[in-house]
Amino acid sequence: MTMKYQSKTLVPIKIIATGVALLPNKLEATELDKKLNKPVGYSLKRPGILYCYHANHQLQQADLAVRAIDDALIA
Repeated sequence: MTMKYQSKTLVPIKIIATGVALLPNKLEATELDKKLNKPVGYSLKRPGILYCYHANHQLQQADLAVRAIDDALIA
């Protein structure tokens, strides 16, 4: 059973707020260098990474979406 939905009408929308959700784990460039077995300063000099955020295996995209929505509603 397939459903086809076609709408030729565009509905105007207005974005009134945006939200941000950062991943819980923050790695500094020096920590990233150690993890990747690169010389100290590589991450900062070569790709210009000062720090990065990464997720663990338990975090789900829906959790980040909830955090971003909460952040947008507070703004």
